[in-house]
Amino acid sequence: MVEDISSELLSNGASLVGFADISILDPVVKKNFTTGISIAVALDPVIIKNITEGPTIEYDKEYKSANDRLDNLSSMIAEYIGKRGYKTGYWGATNDGIYGHHLTKLPHKTMATLSGLGWIGKCALLVTRQYGSAIRLTTVLTDLNIKIPDVSISGSSCGDCTNCVDLCPGHAPSGVNWRRGMFRDEFYKPDSCRMAARKIAKERTGIKDTFCGICIANCKYTKEYLDGGL
Repeated sequence: MVEDISSELLSNGASLVGFADISILDPVVKKNFTTGISIAVALDPVIIKNITEGPTIEYDKEYKSANDRLDNLSSMIAEYIGKRGYKTGYWGATNDGIYGHHLTKLPHKTMATLSGLGWIGKCALLVTRQYGSAIRLTTVLTDLNIKIPDVSISGSSCGDCTNCVDLCPGHAPSGVNWRRGMFRDEFYKPDSCRMAARKIAKERTGIKDTFCGICIANCKYTKEYLDGGL
């Protein structure tokens, strides 16, 4: 089933697919599900190249388009799994189950690290070796009982790179490398990011609420992707 699900997702536009045993998760979060599926869609490299100094209208459209593609993929694969007699649960690429300080009970990037797709960068985004942080994510949970090797990632591979730290207009990243179990606010200030992003976006594009993207475009792994590393 793992190969079948992966093939179905990749043939329908997913860029990366990972699977995780979610037994370590809080029962309130995982409910009666046993397996998590992390799905990533890469952002258009041509568009990302143009946001080195701030968001563009094209970037805002691509961001929303990627979310739509992920929503279609998650609903499609949930139906695919459901037809084979298993239960599923999924939610949108931009999770609307927000509580507290811009947090969610199960962030998509948490599932991505458990699935081995990447690690959390100093910018608090998922970083993958294939696409850097130029991706969007979604998650599907299922009670599909399969043996999954532990491919989880528990620490950062950013090393001494400080591109996102040095170039963030909101000075949101502290420069501390992530490790599993860290609270996001220990190494990153989300409000600083949000305020700077909104200000720059409004000045550059007239869009009131979008994401800056400077850290994405300047991540060293993203740059490899933009330079045709795939």
